[in-house]
Amino acid sequence: MGGDESPAPIVNSLRFTAAVRRQPCTNEWPACRHRRMEAVRIRKENQIYSADERRALAMFHFEEKQKKENKVLADMREVLAIKKAEKHLDSEWKN
Repeated sequence: MGGDESPAPIVNSLRFTAAVRRQPCTNEWPACRHRRMEAVRIRKENQIYSADERRALAMFHFEEKQKKENKVLADMREVLAIKKAEKHLDSEWKN
């Protein structure tokens, strides 16, 4: 008697689980589907926002790099102008 009683609840719970999976939509099911769809929508939005943020961050880094390069170029031009002026003064002094 004890051995026969324990498998029956397991079989019944498996049948119940299978029956629940086959049930048509009830009032509860659309809400569950809605929550899943909402979660998917939010994940997609987050992906889009993160892509926009990555793009904005890349543009910011590009602009910062351009500023640094422009500063280096300006400094080099200044050094070259000084060297050219010194060379010109040296050539006038020798003449």
